[in-house]
Amino acid sequence: MNSNHPNGILCRNFLNSHKKLGLMPSKRLLYESDDAIVLTSFGSISLKLYPDCKPHNLKISKLQKGLVLTLNGRELIDEGIGFGAPVVKYADKTFFSGSSKVFIDRSNSIVEKVFTIDMISKKRTKKGYYLNDFLYSSLLKFVTKVYIRSKAIRSIRSYLNLDKAFRVFTDFVKTEPRGWISFTYTPIQKGVSISVDLSGLKRQKCNGIMVLNEQGSSFFRRYFDSDGLELVDDWIGAWDKVEADEASLSDINNKLAFSLRNLPNATLYRGREQLEDMLSWAGLGYFLKSNLLNFSYSIRINGDAYD
Repeated sequence: MNSNHPNGILCRNFLNSHKKLGLMPSKRLLYESDDAIVLTSFGSISLKLYPDCKPHNLKISKLQKGLVLTLNGRELIDEGIGFGAPVVKYADKTFFSGSSKVFIDRSNSIVEKVFTIDMISKKRTKKGYYLNDFLYSSLLKFVTKVYIRSKAIRSIRSYLNLDKAFRVFTDFVKTEPRGWISFTYTPIQKGVSISVDLSGLKRQKCNGIMVLNEQGSSFFRRYFDSDGLELVDDWIGAWDKVEADEASLSDINNKLAFSLRNLPNATLYRGREQLEDMLSWAGLGYFLKSNLLNFSYSIRINGDAYD
């Protein structure tokens, strides 16, 4: 990076502060960006990236997002976390990202977002008291088992909302960082290639990493895959393993779809949840083992919206 660039000092300060935490975020020197970046556009479709937590939708408003898919200028993300965003499962807690920096190499059309793994979720009462995680989780599991045994519903979260019933809210709060994960987004023909650098993640008691690729469930209501399986709305499931070589999510009329392939060293899952004022996401995610240092994949975007 040119030290005379107006963002040069900011970028160096960010790199130095993260070195002290053991969170060195990037092997490349890219210009730092504070504005939303349109990574690529094709016809009425585009992919853009925010350097902060935008868009601030529903329960995950404080979390960093990946790429936002737009159609005719309308963001389709709802409460989804975007294409290419991390969640890390540790023995004690599940960690999310509440801080990040975005770097851009305009000459090569490459954008990198470095996610600091520094947030956990906590349950809070209306009066502001935080609940014991173990007790609340135990209650949720007990009620879920009762309903699953009845086999009366497909998705427990779609029909039973304990948070509303007990006036409990989900907060995402900052905590001691567990490292960083870098996502590099490179446009390809009708899609995006994503490279994930996991070398900055603290591995002690890490049980695995989720690489999420989500948009909004109000638009993406249909699942189909290369094995011929087709599912709509709640029948997609909240988080089910994909056995097919390729899986896709689309709107009900197949106007716009995105697809991911099953890959070695990863397990692919599908999911969708829609709950008024609470949940609105549909996505495909990879579960990675905790010892993996690098991972790469592509998202193919297709459908009648190109016509």
